[in-house]
Amino acid sequence: VGNTTDSTPVTVTVSTPPDTTPPSTPVLTITENGPDAQVTGSTLYYNPTAGSVGSVTVAASTSDAESGIAQVAFPAVFGSDGVSDTTAPYSTSYSWSAGASASGAQTVTATNGVGGTATSTFTVTPDTTAPSGQTIEVQVSTHRGPP
Repeated sequence: VGNTTDSTPVTVTVSTPPDTTPPSTPVLTITENGPDAQVTGSTLYYNPTAGSVGSVTVAASTSDAESGIAQVAFPAVFGSDGVSDTTAPYSTSYSWSAGASASGAQTVTATNGVGGTATSTFTVTPDTTAPSGQTIEVQVSTHRGPP
């Protein structure tokens, strides 16, 4: 009783398992901000004709429970407007003016803390065709004489 002994320090290393899963697939929300744009599903229709200007916001919702989201990369659509957003909520705004020519599928990429990725796409389509197939009926009534 009363005996003591000094021992050599012991190092304990606790490690978390590696993140081997990609982030969740980004869920995109596209919101038009003016009369020269229309969103249907994941397609942006925009009017590039003379006198037209507009903007749209694309937001992405994604998560990764293991290593978190490092960034969400939004592609360049109308020139050099691509961005990498590192802070939730993840979003960017795109603007265009007359003569814009963007077209096709655009890929948004979420990257987690260990470099895993997940993607979603939206489509950009110039729309310069006026609606057709509708008719307007105007009825004109003339009245002569006192009421």
